[in-house]
Amino acid sequence: MSFVLFCFHLFVFVIILSRTQMAAAFHDGCWCFKSCLVFAGYVASMWISNDFMQGYLIMAQWLSAMYLVYQGLLMLIVAYKVNDTLFQNYRDEEGGCSGCILMGAFLVITGVNIYWII
Repeated sequence: MSFVLFCFHLFVFVIILSRTQMAAAFHDGCWCFKSCLVFAGYVASMWISNDFMQGYLIMAQWLSAMYLVYQGLLMLIVAYKVNDTLFQNYRDEEGGCSGCILMGAFLVITGVNIYWII
């Protein structure tokens, strides 16, 4: 089923790339057609050979691992950016709300980490 959804989302993505009125109408509407398309793909996937699905399984495992690493890096970058912004605001205003947010976030995250470890 995941292969069918992958193909469906790739199809919708290619249509939306044109950025025309037709693409907007297809993206926001046509739910009956899209539902029938997914169902037809599901039924058609019953005749896909197992050898192909084994290859797809291996590819999906590696791509999902790379995607998780990418998501982890993005979360780390955002955390550094938020921390730098809050610290710069704290330094500029010498106290205030940014300092409270930094201390509150530190205490909450540290508490959750200790709870998770225990």
